[in-house]
Amino acid sequence: MFQEYKINGLESNRVYELVINVPQQSSTTISGNVKRGEFHLNVSPAEAVVTVWSEGTQRMSYRPQENGSLTIRLPYGRYFYEVSANTYYKQEGNVFISDSPVAENFTLQHTQEWVEEQARQERARQEEARRQEEQRLAEQRRQEEQRLAEERRLAEERLAEQQRIAEERRQEQARLAAERAAEQARIKKEKHENLVKKMAQLDAKPFAFGIKAGYNMATASFSSDYKGTTGSVGGFHIGATADLRLSNTFHFCSGLIYSSKGYTYENKGGDIDEEGKAQFIDIPLLASIRLPLGTSLKLAFNVGPYLALCAGGKVKDNLSPSLYDESFSSVYTGFDYGLQAGVELIISYHLGLGIDYQIGMQSKYANRNLMVGIGYRF
Repeated sequence: MFQEYKINGLESNRVYELVINVPQQSSTTISGNVKRGEFHLNVSPAEAVVTVWSEGTQRMSYRPQENGSLTIRLPYGRYFYEVSANTYYKQEGNVFISDSPVAENFTLQHTQEWVEEQARQERARQEEARRQEEQRLAEQRRQEEQRLAEERRLAEERLAEQQRIAEERRQEQARLAAERAAEQARIKKEKHENLVKKMAQLDAKPFAFGIKAGYNMATASFSSDYKGTTGSVGGFHIGATADLRLSNTFHFCSGLIYSSKGYTYENKGGDIDEEGKAQFIDIPLLASIRLPLGTSLKLAFNVGPYLALCAGGKVKDNLSPSLYDESFSSVYTGFDYGLQAGVELIISYHLGLGIDYQIGMQSKYANRNLMVGIGYRF
């Protein structure tokens, strides 16, 4: 029997299946009035075995011809089939037999080929999974790039908006600063114009009174009969002034000034032998030339005579006090006169800072007095 199927002997580790072909005329006991249909199969390899069965019937095995073709006539109904061969993976399925013939092609895969096919399919699956993953990652990167691009766009828009707002704020601040500067310039100009107008009005006043006060550094000059040296004494002056305007440049100045004067006298021994102190009422009679240095500044040069009346004082002989301690006017003079010259800086018409020097012309007592003072005109 085995030789008929080209099997010369049984081998280990192999599976053998015994299939018995029953002639079609004797393969069934179904009565002749049962309708049958045809199931045509083309099987590869040709040595495969086809097993067919239905619910409640036994399995029937068939072997194809050498070319792999096989035709089975079966009563109408649903059948299950299995196509198997040694060292091949089997195929299973079901078929419905009716008056229309059914044809199927079966190509079994060898075990190694199946493994390779499965490996190939697995590689294809992995490649497809890798491709899909790459697509997913690419899509994810694209979406991330779009998100980043959108964030950059929004950031650029925010930055541009902030820059626009900052520029508008800067322009507004510049406009406000320009307006403030223009307003300040207008106010400054208005103040300057008002100051010029006020100075012009003040300078146009024909007559002005004032007060002045300051510090004196006085001494005296004597005839050649005195062999010693004279020194200075400190004092002060205070009084009222009068200013008569003759023109924008020329003025006449006078006043009544209470002024302390005096001297010290040293003989050759180096001791102060004599000291004189007196108070005078000065009446300066000065011509004043005033030159403008700006809107509110003027420089005045004053020169002219002065008259002075002694209002008190004493002369003391330090060597013999009991012999020589008399009133200043009885020793020297009760009346003094001379020349006075000075310079004065006039600020905003009212305030004056000046320095004057008096040179007395009396023969017995020649006054020398440096005066530094501050004055105010009304």
